[in-house]
Amino acid sequence: MVDNKKILYLMVQEHKKVEDLIDLFEQSIDSEYEEMRQAFTKMEWKLEKHLFMEEKAIFTMYEPQDVKQGYDMLPTVTTHHNEILNRLSMMRRAIQNGQTPTEVHAFKTFLVRHRDFEERDLYPRLEDVLTQDQKDQIIERIHELI
Repeated sequence: MVDNKKILYLMVQEHKKVEDLIDLFEQSIDSEYEEMRQAFTKMEWKLEKHLFMEEKAIFTMYEPQDVKQGYDMLPTVTTHHNEILNRLSMMRRAIQNGQTPTEVHAFKTFLVRHRDFEERDLYPRLEDVLTQDQKDQIIERIHELI
């Protein structure tokens, strides 16, 4: 049987990988352009894949019985994800134009707040309301993507 906290554990591990790549990108800001571009590309791909994993592998399995209570957090997460994608897009455009992105620290701060929300509120709730079969399916999907 899969540990009930496995989804949270896996996602915490994924958050750490994303944060490591963001740190690497932030450190590369003062480096050569190509090094910065490569660090951004790695971070962007990992972050986009992470958001896809959350939205497609996890949230599609979440079918709460109390719809109002059950879905009260998902709009927040979706709004956060859209903000993350918009900020990534702005940084990508800057890099494509040969510029150094500004607002990297603000982006990182936003991601930390988003991560904290997911780890403190969202994933524990999912652990409480999902059936073991749903959790096992989500874990299988996560492993396919990581």
